[in-house]
Amino acid sequence: MPRTRFATAWGAAAVAALAAVAALAVPMVAQGPGIGPGTFTASGVGAVARSGQTLSVLPDGQVLVAGGADLAAGVYLASVERWDPATGAFTAAGDLAWARGGQTATLLADGHVLFVGGGTGDFAQNQLAAESELWDPTTDTSSVSGSLERRRTLHTATLLADGRVLIVGGFDGSGEAIVNRARAELWDPGTGAFSAAGTLDQARYGHTASLLPDGRVLIVGGVAQTKTGFDVLATTEVWDPVSATFSAGPPLVEAHGTHTATQLADGRILIMGGLRSPSELAGAEVWNPATDSFSTIGEPGMRRIYHSATQVPGGRVLIVGGRDATQTVGTAELWDPVTGTFTAAAPMLTARDFHAAALLADGRVLIVGSVPQAEVWTP
Repeated sequence: MPRTRFATAWGAAAVAALAAVAALAVPMVAQGPGIGPGTFTASGVGAVARSGQTLSVLPDGQVLVAGGADLAAGVYLASVERWDPATGAFTAAGDLAWARGGQTATLLADGHVLFVGGGTGDFAQNQLAAESELWDPTTDTSSVSGSLERRRTLHTATLLADGRVLIVGGFDGSGEAIVNRARAELWDPGTGAFSAAGTLDQARYGHTASLLPDGRVLIVGGVAQTKTGFDVLATTEVWDPVSATFSAGPPLVEAHGTHTATQLADGRILIMGGLRSPSELAGAEVWNPATDSFSTIGEPGMRRIYHSATQVPGGRVLIVGGRDATQTVGTAELWDPVTGTFTAAAPMLTARDFHAAALLADGRVLIVGSVPQAEVWTP
């Protein structure tokens, strides 16, 4: 199936942005052999090749693999699997109440997982899920827990210190409801209901949201629809939990959309890759809380999109897979927060994109998605 079909799956209004780079991609090919830190090893085969699924590391150390899209069948998935770090095997773990892909999954303090938004049904239907659901890891069952005011995908969900979850941005499926799409919502664990939480100054999707130590949430970059197409944003906004309002944040050095944001131990945030324009990929930069500003850092060995970024023990950040401007890649890099430089890591077993990564308790990183075979990076 052409990779642009996957872009269509998230909603017709999002096709242009997600397909901008995807249209250039060739079929997946693994990269050649190389030498670098760590090793990738095969670790279990899932029931289906998922794209746009979520991974949640449960309190018992197992990883919940939920939903996503089956590209070959052209449908979203309701199925859930558990991956066991002791055996490296997948086991079936029931179904979501709603098939969904491109959703958010938020691990709550009590071990439950909140799923919000995403596409549902089959690709041709262009539907988004309104109902959120709460997954109980003790029974592997899901129950509906409130409905969004506005259906959305390509949004963010941020767990706040008081247990509420902030939902920001995304597409609402209409492609025109810019004001509605800019509305944020808060999910309350006490009531299981959503309430209004302010309005973004700039409607956006494919952005990132990072919880700051003082309780505020930093919203970075993303993509905004225009009458003639879309723009990639270099703007940021900050959400205040006291007033439930957004205010302008410091500008990025360059625009970033569908990028990753990784919070470091020293409070800085690494912004990596994604789009910088409809036809170009972005590099990397860091937000510094001491100066409340962004600055460029070392140039990555490869500019990429639809990758994953995971902070590993020792503070380095592992960048895995995704695409460059021509193909899906099987390369990985490590970014060092002390030197600000990127170095090649060991090559992956399989090139993949639209995957997900999870840091395990023993310091390994689980990579799932794009193909049924999972793999684990060991430092």
